Amino acid sequence: MKKSYIFIILLLILILAGFFRLWKIKTIPPGLYPDEAINGNDALLSLENNNFKIFYPENNGREGLYIWLITLSFKIFGAYIWSLRIISAIIGTFTTLGMYLLVKALMESSKKWESWGNKTIRQSSSEKKLDAELRSATPRAEWIALLSAFFLAISFWHINFSRIGFRAILVPFCLVWGIYFLLKGLNTSNLKSILSITLAGIFFGLGFYTYIAFRIAILIPFFLMLYQMWRYWPRFKVMLSDKCSMFSLIKKTYIRDSWWRWDLFFIVVILVALPLGIYFFQNPSDFIGRASGVSVFAAENPIKEFTKSAVKTLAMFNFYGDFNWRHNYSGSPMINWSVGILFIVGFLISIREIIKAIKNKTSFVVYYMLIIWFTLMLLPAVFTAEGVPHAIRTIGVIPVIYIFASLGLVWFMGKLQKTLRKYPQKSKLLFNMLLFLLLFQPTISNFNKYFFKWANNSNVKGAFRQDLVDMGNYINSIPSGIQKYIIVNEPGVPVPYPNGIPMPAQTIMFIQNTKNNKKQTTYLKPEELDKIEEKPSIVIPIKYDEKIFEKLKEKFPNGKIEKNSFVIFEIK
Repeated sequence: MKKSYIFIILLLILILAGFFRLWKIKTIPPGLYPDEAINGNDALLSLENNNFKIFYPENNGREGLYIWLITLSFKIFGAYIWSLRIISAIIGTFTTLGMYLLVKALMESSKKWESWGNKTIRQSSSEKKLDAELRSATPRAEWIALLSAFFLAISFWHINFSRIGFRAILVPFCLVWGIYFLLKGLNTSNLKSILSITLAGIFFGLGFYTYIAFRIAILIPFFLMLYQMWRYWPRFKVMLSDKCSMFSLIKKTYIRDSWWRWDLFFIVVILVALPLGIYFFQNPSDFIGRASGVSVFAAENPIKEFTKSAVKTLAMFNFYGDFNWRHNYSGSPMINWSVGILFIVGFLISIREIIKAIKNKTSFVVYYMLIIWFTLMLLPAVFTAEGVPHAIRTIGVIPVIYIFASLGLVWFMGKLQKTLRKYPQKSKLLFNMLLFLLLFQPTISNFNKYFFKWANNSNVKGAFRQDLVDMGNYINSIPSGIQKYIIVNEPGVPVPYPNGIPMPAQTIMFIQNTKNNKKQTTYLKPEELDKIEEKPSIVIPIKYDEKIFEKLKEKFPNGKIEKNSFVIFEIK
């Protein structure tokens, strides 16, 4: 395939990815969930105080990177709901580009890493074909990379989290770019590899500042290093048999064969992650956070809970997905049915190739890497007993799922091409038509599912707390001379500012912050009604409670109850 064609196709994929993540970003999703709002409030507070924290302990604890990026967005665009979420959209789009580059590097690793073994070691027939294609720059590796990027671009799962102000979207971003630069560094010459390895270490180091599920991701390069050691062992044995000096052995292995690259990688990771590590050392309770409370090991029967969690997590891709409306179209599979079938095919092909390669003592780095990635990034969800299946805890598997699907599609189209050779006059037309349908169907299906079926579902407004946004906008419309009281009578994690008020208040606070209208608003708990003063005021309980209004009427007989989309108590 010509490079110009590849560039055009990749550009179209990136435009598609950007469209899916940016179109109607101001209105979809509706509302603003308190977990998003507190990120925005912390960003505004950080800008105001010029105090950027490594870790924000409120709301069960949040790593700082995403909040730092929000501050940058607010600095450029101002503080709005859309400017809070646009960071996720940009990150999601750049993840698509990283996906293409990663898969290309991964395909090339099959050929490059064969040189680590003894020259007498044989390759499997599938890897011989792949190597031949790579040597002649044939399109198979390019197609797998382009298809992987395409499937990610149109993924409902990835689109959804690319439009929400949750820090978890940084997990696939750091994984994709970190693994890409690592593979590039391992596959290139010594001088060129230094920059790539350093960048890989930076991305993996920054990954620890994203979301708790990323912490296990460091095992991916560790297992890759073990594979490389296994492939290198025959050569190392030959060196040992030559009885060379220790200095000569180190020179040949550590320097000439570039084992120093792994030291450089892990040193950079440690240096980048060190400030967060020091924080956790000083605040060990923040390291565990909420994870200990939802772990399967906290259950009465850990083995039973682990089994249930594993089954539900594996079933989420093709059968029953996350039931939380913020994370998914409640209960639907996490991936489109046609892509889901291709994912299973690609996964089974990978397992088959690994088994064949182990029997034949051949290289299988591509399939090994994918299986390791998939397995490790499922563990954060499998080891939790709450909210399973959980789309956020498994967000690290999103890229690898679509790589499996691309392998499955390339395999299927290869089989189809052989079958259609019997009909030479119509084979090309039929092949292209079927490929178009296999790509068009999930694109239209996910577009309709996200922007129409999901976005217009009434449950989504409730899931993102549109009611709290409405309250915030109403308060902003009240003249400045009137005191405002918000009664936070809903449960939630208490936030130190202001005064241990539960999390639901964060959304209203952010809406007020966008208008610089927070000075005349007081947030109270239900037991603090006596703090309300008798002067022109409005009182709004977040949740309607007849008892609260009875107490207010008793204290302020001249007060008036007004009903809108929420109930207001007005004191004149």
